[in-house]
Amino acid sequence: MAGLLLAAQAAAGPLIVRTSPPTAGLQVLVDGTVAGATAADGACLIEGLAAGDYRVELALPGGGRLARDAVVTPSPLATQVSFAVEAPPRQGAAARLLVSTNVGNATIEVDGRVVGRAGGADGSLVVEVAPGTRRVRVSADGYEAKERTVHVQPGPVNRLNVELRRAVAAGRTATGAGSSLLTWALVGILGVAVVAVAVVLIHLVRQPARPERVTTRRIDRYEVREVLGRGGMATVYRARDALDPAAGEVALKVLDEAHLHDPDLVHKFLREGQVLQEMARRDPKAPLVEVRHYGRAGGDSGVPFIAMELVEGEDLLRLLRRRHRLPLREAAHLVAGVARALQPAHAMGVYHRDLTPDNVILTERAKGGFKLRLIDFGVARHEYTSHGTLDGSIAGKPPFMSPEQCQGQAVDGRSDIYSLGIMLYTLLAGEPPFVSRNPLEVMRMHKEAAVPFPPEIPEAAVLVLDRALAKDRDKRQQDITVFYDELCTLERMG
Repeated sequence: MAGLLLAAQAAAGPLIVRTSPPTAGLQVLVDGTVAGATAADGACLIEGLAAGDYRVELALPGGGRLARDAVVTPSPLATQVSFAVEAPPRQGAAARLLVSTNVGNATIEVDGRVVGRAGGADGSLVVEVAPGTRRVRVSADGYEAKERTVHVQPGPVNRLNVELRRAVAAGRTATGAGSSLLTWALVGILGVAVVAVAVVLIHLVRQPARPERVTTRRIDRYEVREVLGRGGMATVYRARDALDPAAGEVALKVLDEAHLHDPDLVHKFLREGQVLQEMARRDPKAPLVEVRHYGRAGGDSGVPFIAMELVEGEDLLRLLRRRHRLPLREAAHLVAGVARALQPAHAMGVYHRDLTPDNVILTERAKGGFKLRLIDFGVARHEYTSHGTLDGSIAGKPPFMSPEQCQGQAVDGRSDIYSLGIMLYTLLAGEPPFVSRNPLEVMRMHKEAAVPFPPEIPEAAVLVLDRALAKDRDKRQQDITVFYDELCTLERMG
């Protein structure tokens, strides 16, 4: 193995960098400095490092880099870092395209030619196509066909997800001249019932099943296009910056008109935008949603709004539903990313209080892998305020709430650590530790029941989770950075 002896104050165990499959001649950098290159066996030995945290990078032939964090300990045992290296594609090789859809047995066409049918209830099909720009059409009986254009490349599998909507047939009704009075009376009664049910549903539905088109409306500098979602106090729209069209679309969160005359709610709503901007300023690398602008449209008396980065991707809950359970390395990596996002928040005394898989969005990177974003600080609480939620109620979803949240007590960073522990448990086991149709029963179990650890959860993770899920917050990890370091260690062990 090729190696480089680095000067250090307090020598620790060596660092071994390995590539899989074994690849020779790749430069290895430690904290930005070239430390050696991989030998014929695909490994590089680096000795003489002081104990501490290091950023290890592997320079790829095409100019890109792979990076991992490594913790070198004051021990004679070697610290190992492994990189999965894609073999370079063969010239003229076919590209692989994974087409996924929400309808099983859907017909998939590429460039006008039927290539197969999607299998399973959640349909998917892998096809080999020539590299380049391809036109994909997905169709199924009872659904509206959809076409997408995708650019595919050799190497890693290219992915395309196509969601089909049910076709709506135009219904026609006719009544004969001899319709009885009783029939019309029944129709009238049913009509009133339908209207009543519709009114109830309008009040109950908070998240539209699909984007809801709205008439053209402008809020401050933003042109509203469609409704993306509705919350208890605000509505989120897809919008465009009319003053800077090149900036792309944004998610525009607008406080509902019913709350415009409550100065306390308006203040707390705008504070969310202020806090997110301040967190990004303090730690630009934290995986948080970027806030472009916030304020009141048209001055101090206008509608309060927050214009944020539009994050479109798959949330962690959907990923879990597709795969049921995740391996330790991947689960620890994802939860560590959320813990990383919380570091600037906790440093400011801001606690999320609603850490659930559906508040973690994964967007696919151009070169593979996922980019994580933590969203929805709308229920966040600042340690210097008496209430965090806009309506002052208990925040959070029962399966992921800490015992102190379930009792309506004050929260701190250790409450977020508990919720992250539940998230890691869920990714490893396939479901949260406490499950019941009765949310009050779930809250009782958080306060009183012992956490069951199924065999699917590795022993190393049990040791970390046993602390994070302690009923007494004084027995948990006391700081988010400590928990983050433990998650990174689990990721390396996986």
